[in-house]
Amino acid sequence: MADHNVTLTYTQDGGAVIADPFTITVSPGQTVAFHLAAGTAAGKIRITFPDRKYFATNDPYFQETGVFHDGDGEVRVVSALHDRTTYHCELLNEAGSVIGRSHEGGGGDVLPAS
Repeated sequence: MADHNVTLTYTQDGGAVIADPFTITVSPGQTVAFHLAAGTAAGKIRITFPDRKYFATNDPYFQETGVFHDGDGEVRVVSALHDRTTYHCELLNEAGSVIGRSHEGGGGDVLPAS
């Protein structure tokens, strides 16, 4: 089981994807799991980490792209964060088109453990 569970809710009225909790505090060795909220439109999750050097997934291309896809397992924290970082959330339909996304500036905050 993941150390941190983030639930993503898609709001159809504004097309936004909202992370709950919005802020998580992590240490190396911890894991983060992303889930769609119950009742959220069917789709696939895509999360982009701009500071990917701190994280890893089962996707062998993650270190190149920083993109986590539904089915990549949990996101692992591989090194200590030195400052706040963010991630961007998207919800994709069956064809792979974006139907919802987090607001600019980040889908959620990741803070270093003190």
